[in-house]
Amino acid sequence: MLDFAREMKQTAQSFGHVLRKDHQVLSSIATHQYTYLSEVRTEAKNIDKIQVKTDWFATLKSMLAAIFAMLLFCLMLSFIWLFPRKVYISLAPISHLAE
Repeated sequence: MLDFAREMKQTAQSFGHVLRKDHQVLSSIATHQYTYLSEVRTEAKNIDKIQVKTDWFATLKSMLAAIFAMLLFCLMLSFIWLFPRKVYISLAPISHLAE
């Protein structure tokens, strides 16, 4: 019975050593994690500031592209309306295939 008690004591002490080492490792991981998390938060704030400016500029570029496309479309329609003979499309090859 005494040997069994000594064995249990040695096993408990070895688990205690392992738990102390694990605690040291986990505490160092926690401090590193806290530092990295604070760095990520500051970078996220910086990205938010940049994205607000970028988002407005992207919207402006899209609006200008749409206005340019509409202007080009209107110019094309007016060219077709003013010079219909220059834009004539022959349907002869299609009617030739129908025969």
